[in-house]
Amino acid sequence: MLTVIETECKRRAGLFREIANGNVPPEDLEEYNALARQSLPPMLLIADEFNSFADAGRVIEPLTDLARRGQKFGLLVVLAAHSWRSQDIPRATADLLQSRIAFRLNSPEAARTILYNRADIAAVTHIAQPGRAVMVLNGDSQQVQTYRVDRSRIVALTSADLVNAPHRPTEAPSKSADEIDAVAEKIRPLWERGESKRQMALAAGFSQYGGSAANKIDAALIRLEQRHGSATTTPDSGVAAFSA
Repeated sequence: MLTVIETECKRRAGLFREIANGNVPPEDLEEYNALARQSLPPMLLIADEFNSFADAGRVIEPLTDLARRGQKFGLLVVLAAHSWRSQDIPRATADLLQSRIAFRLNSPEAARTILYNRADIAAVTHIAQPGRAVMVLNGDSQQVQTYRVDRSRIVALTSADLVNAPHRPTEAPSKSADEIDAVAEKIRPLWERGESKRQMALAAGFSQYGGSAANKIDAALIRLEQRHGSATTTPDSGVAAFSA
């Protein structure tokens, strides 16, 4: 696939030179399409589970080169995986990938590989609500709520049975508001320091983080995020995507 894209980029480079007619070639695809009689469509390369083959030199090196040169010719690269290591994405490659979306990550190494900001790293390790993510666009970050489609609805969509597809609630199961508020106040100092959920459970008076205690801690974390925003310190401890 990389060879196919490289061939297409070379073809487009020739078209850019041709339309320039000896002058400076167009700066990007948008400028080319403004001049050409027949416009060129953008190209999209999506590599899912990228970390399973990212360590292969025959993949990462040509991919980095394409990410560097391909934007001029309309190439968008999206890399997605459940976990990231610094050796999966060399710094030279990561620096080309300015747009990042990170869902909950348990590994601090994975969080640091994708998100350089301490507050963002803390945020993705304490996300409790399904579909919540940290998005970074050209250096600016914010928490976003994505549209989450669970398995039952995906199956219904593929079988053209959307009408009968069960709807998944977008919020945590309802619990006693007073009880969740009390738990939230107990764990707030730990949440702000980036402590683990196990430590939060103990601080809230539970013997362990699990079962109903886990549900209450998660609901309390959602309440804290809604009221006070993200935690702002490095945690003790998903899916993430890079794009360029």
